[in-house]
Amino acid sequence: IEVLFRKDQSENFTYLKVTGHSPQTFGKPGENLLCAAVSALTQSLVLFLQKTGSIEKVQIDKGHLEFSLPSPNRDTNTAVGVIREGLLDLANQYPDILKLLEK
Repeated sequence: IEVLFRKDQSENFTYLKVTGHSPQTFGKPGENLLCAAVSALTQSLVLFLQKTGSIEKVQIDKGHLEFSLPSPNRDTNTAVGVIREGLLDLANQYPDILKLLEK
């Protein structure tokens, strides 16, 4: 699983893309705990950002979640930052399976 965060020059989060799946040894689709954890974190973020009207160009498919934040602000940075911390914790536990990138 690869998670890509993009920031603008002011260090505001502007983009998030999640692609891939963890191995089936962690469970078959629908029962894979690592995929479920990544999905729960990132899809909850999408729901929050949609309710606040902060998100644009949302794409969610199996093994793919992507969106942009055209007008990042303190609230969106806090929300993305909280999810990033959860994903970092998972990446530290599963470094060969979950990769976080920031550009």
